[in-house]
Amino acid sequence: MKLSKKMLIFSVSIALVLMLFLLLYFIVLMPNLYLAQRKENTIALAKNLHEGFIKERSYRNLTPDNYFSNFSVVIPKTGYELQFSNKFGNMRVSVENESVKKLIDGLRKLDYNSDNPELSQEAVFALIEEVKLPPLEGFSVDISLNINTGQSMDNARTEYYALSKGVLLANILEQDNLQYVSFIALSDLDNEFIMTMLPTMYDSLSEITPVALGSLPMILLAILVTTFAASQYFAKSVIKPIQQIQNHACTLKNRSPSDWTNLNLEGKDELAMLSGRLDEVHQELKKHYENISAEKERQELFVRASSHELKTPLASALLLCDGMIAKIGKYEDTEAYLPELRKILLSMQKMLQEILLLRSDGDEYALVDFRTLAERVAEQNSILCEQQDMRIEIQGNLQYKTWTNLAYKVMETLIGNAVQHGEPHSVIRVMLYDKGFQIWNQGNIEPQILNNIFEPFVSGAQSKGHGLGLYIVNSYAKLLKWQINIQNEDKGVNLICKMK
Repeated sequence: MKLSKKMLIFSVSIALVLMLFLLLYFIVLMPNLYLAQRKENTIALAKNLHEGFIKERSYRNLTPDNYFSNFSVVIPKTGYELQFSNKFGNMRVSVENESVKKLIDGLRKLDYNSDNPELSQEAVFALIEEVKLPPLEGFSVDISLNINTGQSMDNARTEYYALSKGVLLANILEQDNLQYVSFIALSDLDNEFIMTMLPTMYDSLSEITPVALGSLPMILLAILVTTFAASQYFAKSVIKPIQQIQNHACTLKNRSPSDWTNLNLEGKDELAMLSGRLDEVHQELKKHYENISAEKERQELFVRASSHELKTPLASALLLCDGMIAKIGKYEDTEAYLPELRKILLSMQKMLQEILLLRSDGDEYALVDFRTLAERVAEQNSILCEQQDMRIEIQGNLQYKTWTNLAYKVMETLIGNAVQHGEPHSVIRVMLYDKGFQIWNQGNIEPQILNNIFEPFVSGAQSKGHGLGLYIVNSYAKLLKWQINIQNEDKGVNLICKMK
């Protein structure tokens, strides 16, 4: 399955999950969250109104939910002069009716500040039921306050909330999917009682839920269309660069590494960074391929040069053998020419040994003490130094983690060359320092071969070797990532090796 189809299926699945979540939200969560939020806001409003009125004794700076139904009453602990206040102003009322006075006395006896107040809606209504109002002037009908405490009160309940001074009652009556709530805040102060009324009504969302569910198909369709469009756009922005990288990889597969090019994918996202890293890898592989090709070419040249160098002494050796076997002319004297044949064979043997030295199998990577290594090589060359009245001085110290056999072969060849080509009665100095060393010997390298000194079979006119020593050393140095430079100085040759 293509990545674009997988992405589309994944996006549609996410959309379906979101649809299911929305459906559950509209049916179950939203009504409960709505009622809880409305209730929390109303409780906070009731507390703020009541405590704000206690502080200000006025509604001037207060903002009630309903200007008509939200009010506060100040009941003195002695006397029957009440203060009614709401957003429209303050009003003082002097109570003369005995039943109302009895109601006020009953309210004074209620416990407002208890942690578990024995204050219920039934207790308040019981007091209110006893209130008998006189006939209004100008009317012939007697008005009395009659509270219905019948069956409808079975759905009523009272909740209590603490105030800083007093208690907040929430008298809740549920009827016909509606909640009728009367918040009554009561505070018992030093000389007075303060009561704040805040009635409200909550819809249980029974009417809103069908409307919300009816709008679900349109919402779901919008989610599907948006998800499909977003997935297509995202697929193009993601899959297209992936396809470009894939096509570029197929193109490079069918090309020679020397012809590899970079994709250079534009952008700053992860795919562009990945493309850049792949381009870097391709360039490294191209570089290694070119190095391998160059090394292969050098090895072919080396083999051809070695064959050429071996061909001449081999032909001479065969000629001597044939002449001595056939006893032709002067070659009849085998005792005289057998030593010459031996010299030719020894020369060929030495050349083969130098060629075999290019192998470095079985090496060990460890910390090498180059002073100990130099002293060991100096001891090996002690007889030759004694014959030529030469001396090797070793200065400084160097410990470096590297391939032990390769390091030994480099030091052995370089110090051996200094002894072999140095001037008699001279001093060879080996100076060790941090990440490198120097070897100085008295002598001179012919200028015409100095630039090609590390090429195979390059040697001076007076040299007795085959020109492979420094070529081998340079090959080892490249493997070790060392850099070796040789230069003529006043009265000597200075070799500098730098380790990375």
